[in-house]
Amino acid sequence: MKKFTIMETRKMKKCDIEKELKKHTEYLESLGMDHVEACDFASNIMNFGAAIQEKFDTKKRMKK
Repeated sequence: MKKFTIMETRKMKKCDIEKELKKHTEYLESLGMDHVEACDFASNIMNFGAAIQEKFDTKKRMKK
């Protein structure tokens, strides 16, 4: 499974991101998760990433 950097994903088309999310979800399913669990897991990881980025951005703005 290919690892992507944030810079790579920012340059990707929406449909390509969706395809990669599907591949990663299918991989989680192959490890024993059902489809809903795999989607929830992927969603949680994305939410964690978004939240930590927001906190980083807020902290960065406060230092200015």
